[in-house]
Amino acid sequence: MICERCGGNNSDSAARCAYCDQPLNNAQPGNKFFNNSSGTNGRPIININLFSNNTTQNNNTGYLPEGITAKNKWISILLCLFTVCGHKFYEGKIALGILYLFTGGLFGIGVVIDLLVLLLKPNPYYLKK
Repeated sequence: MICERCGGNNSDSAARCAYCDQPLNNAQPGNKFFNNSSGTNGRPIININLFSNNTTQNNNTGYLPEGITAKNKWISILLCLFTVCGHKFYEGKIALGILYLFTGGLFGIGVVIDLLVLLLKPNPYYLKK
């Protein structure tokens, strides 16, 4: 009998597997792991697949997921320093850019906060579209 748990080849009269001590009540001679008719003498047939069917992309290859854009931290900082609202337009936040334009960067407070936040971001930083 062949053990379904470990694949051990046991005698036909054995009640438990000699290798893993699993009960052999449901075991039958030859199972999906073994092919006794091919002359393998009870040894397992091992199929090794060297090709992966994995279709996920590694983000380290330079491809970003759809809807994500990379922005340069230093360009945003320069735009924040020398324009009132350029960094918001650069990030694609058009409504906030227009608000900053008409309110002077939320009266200067918004520009200072954005500058501090930009200094703490990694380069490049990523935004959702």
